[in-house]
Amino acid sequence: MGDCISLYPMYNGDTSDGVFVLKPYKLSFLDEDGDKHNLRLQSDDVRNYLFFVDDPDDVWIHENYGFLVDRKIQVSDPSSLFGSGSNAVACHDATLGLAFQWSSKSSSRKATRKIGSFTSKDRNLDLDISEKFEKSTLRGEVNFSIILYIEKPGNPTDDETLFINQAGYVLGEIEGITIQLDGNGSMLPVFYEDVRGGALWRVSCNFSDPSYDSFSNPDVVSITINRCNPSFKFIDKKNEAYNPQMANEVMASAITMIIESLRSYDNFASLSNPESGSVSDAVRYFRDVLSWDMSTPIAVNSSIREAFEKKKQES
Repeated sequence: MGDCISLYPMYNGDTSDGVFVLKPYKLSFLDEDGDKHNLRLQSDDVRNYLFFVDDPDDVWIHENYGFLVDRKIQVSDPSSLFGSGSNAVACHDATLGLAFQWSSKSSSRKATRKIGSFTSKDRNLDLDISEKFEKSTLRGEVNFSIILYIEKPGNPTDDETLFINQAGYVLGEIEGITIQLDGNGSMLPVFYEDVRGGALWRVSCNFSDPSYDSFSNPDVVSITINRCNPSFKFIDKKNEAYNPQMANEVMASAITMIIESLRSYDNFASLSNPESGSVSDAVRYFRDVLSWDMSTPIAVNSSIREAFEKKKQES
């Protein structure tokens, strides 16, 4: 089924009109002592809607700490959204609302929280988003959206009968982004387990169609690190015995295995038309954006190790 076409005026999502001023999202987490640490959002070079979570101190793992989301929004002059103007979407005396909506397909979770409401007479109204995500509740990709909806219907004049006048009706999305929780940047979804006597790490590749199967879905592709293995201390950034060279070797080998498991598919050479966020899309990113050599397994592994070494020298 195709997208539905609304018969009513809808908000076009253009924030350049000055109605809404959106400050950047701020992410943080609380450590074991309750101290707050800031996280950074790094944008993807190819997919401008996608952001990766980065901890400058290399301590944060969402499974262990969860995270906090804060954002400030100002409703400057919303009068153009009401009445009979060309950008109007609601009756002159209606009340509109903003809501923060998040969803995670791989976690089978979603929720909508009210941010605040306003009328045509409000000016420079400051609103805040404050959301806490507990540890181990989310994984993979999380979608954040700011939506505009009708909170209280108005009393339409003869010129306003074209508006939908129903409480709760969504008039449009002001902004939407996707945040990738797992892995280091776009490298690889990383998960953890505690298995006594088990290997330090293992790779799982269970995709049926890599052009469509999600790279961030742990049931499709992932590397799992065993925290009970005696050598875990060498790849644990919080441990004094941490060895970045060993950590890079583990990651390089794991990514090589995933890329090579894709080589038998027909479109590996071209990686043409992959679904955004799919396994093939991630490998295309490695090849086209990071310029990794995909010609042979040895070339793949060498490219990854060289990339990690360069990143270490730059940091």
